[in-house]
Amino acid sequence: MIFKLLLALFLPILSGFLLVNLFWRDKSSVFSDFLLKLSLSVGSGIGLSSCLYYILLMFFNDFIRSFIFVESVLAVFLSVLLVYKVHKENLNINLFFSSFKYRIYQIPLFLTFLASSILAIAFFLINSINNPYGNWDGWAIWNMRARFIFRGGESFINTFSNLIDWSHPDYPILLPAFIARCWNFVGSETQIIPILIQLLFTFFTVLLLFSSLSLLRSKVQGLLSGMILLSSLLFIAEGVTQCADIPISFFFLATIVLFYLQDRFVSEKYNFLLLAGIMSGLAIWTKNEGFLFLICLITARLLVYIPGKGHRKVLQELMWYTLGLMPVLLIVIYFKLQVAPANDIFSSLTYQSIVDKLLDFSRYAQLTDIFKHKILEFSQGIVSPLLIIAYSIVIGIKIEKEDRLNILFSFLLFIFMLIGYTFIYIITPYNLSWHAETSLHRLILQLWPTFIFIYMMVITYPEYYFKKE
Repeated sequence: MIFKLLLALFLPILSGFLLVNLFWRDKSSVFSDFLLKLSLSVGSGIGLSSCLYYILLMFFNDFIRSFIFVESVLAVFLSVLLVYKVHKENLNINLFFSSFKYRIYQIPLFLTFLASSILAIAFFLINSINNPYGNWDGWAIWNMRARFIFRGGESFINTFSNLIDWSHPDYPILLPAFIARCWNFVGSETQIIPILIQLLFTFFTVLLLFSSLSLLRSKVQGLLSGMILLSSLLFIAEGVTQCADIPISFFFLATIVLFYLQDRFVSEKYNFLLLAGIMSGLAIWTKNEGFLFLICLITARLLVYIPGKGHRKVLQELMWYTLGLMPVLLIVIYFKLQVAPANDIFSSLTYQSIVDKLLDFSRYAQLTDIFKHKILEFSQGIVSPLLIIAYSIVIGIKIEKEDRLNILFSFLLFIFMLIGYTFIYIITPYNLSWHAETSLHRLILQLWPTFIFIYMMVITYPEYYFKKE
């Protein structure tokens, strides 16, 4: 069983790694930027495997037992394309990982990061052993849906019935479909699968943050960002719940990182934008908040880049982004229109009720109080918001010229997301206090890795600060 379990996770990650390499910057080694590629491979591989499994469920159910063969064929096909790219562009495939090369003065910080990672993983595993089924939403929404898919055969569609509307049957199913896929391959509903999937998303989000900032800023900046996220106990604990908020935080961060990489390294090609589109699509396939993210992203991009680059350049970039987005988006649209019931929030609203709630300013005051309370909960970790603010005041701000538009774009995107979350809470048909108290911390955590990334792209990195001093 252990071999099957490892193979069930290895195959999609391998396909993800091959796919990421196909779209990586030209003239780079297959193993250059290895940690960054590996991080992106985990999310993209799991997400695309989930999409493929869903397609087989819906249209080729008789062949569902052969899904590993289908995935193997896909991996071979991607391997052939990568070999062709390596031969055509004369890329090297040496195994020298520059990501692991550190100066002597950086080693103590790297060891601290490593120790923090080990402690955080231990915290995750101990809590998962003590609570192997996650929290209520973990087992009553995400894992329950996976069980319906795994056990139901052709009747799996009943998991989207309004008879169990308390389980939010309109939610996208990246996690449930992938969990069911792994159970199908292993042959049992072992709870190790959901735990391992959450472990991968939680700590590869940390690795994505660390590796991207190590490339875009400095290695010390990358290490510091990773330690900030590792010290956020609420973030690690949320992974233990087995909900979809940590996975969607991964896809939000991955999308933003790829936009930065596009502007920094590949101005004449749009490979990173294709990958960014895929990651955005997988965010939508993970949770409904992915739709809000897409709307906010396109709006922010147009507002910032049309004055900065001109409308032709921006529309051309968005076209390539959309090419990456559309395959997954079409799957989600089909799911929403043909399978899932109406969303419980929007189906309960009328125009008049929305207007009345938007004009009820006591709701804004109530939500603000809850938001302040939830922000203070982040002080449970070693790194508190106040310490982050103090650090930025001491070390100062340094924005690279080539990143200015992207920082404004990502900052606007972040603000638009907060406005969108606020709008949903204000118009909610449920009791506002209950709705916000039970979910707001998860929405904050969805954006927390992206906030750390933007923050670290803005403040001075230590190597520059001490050199200046």
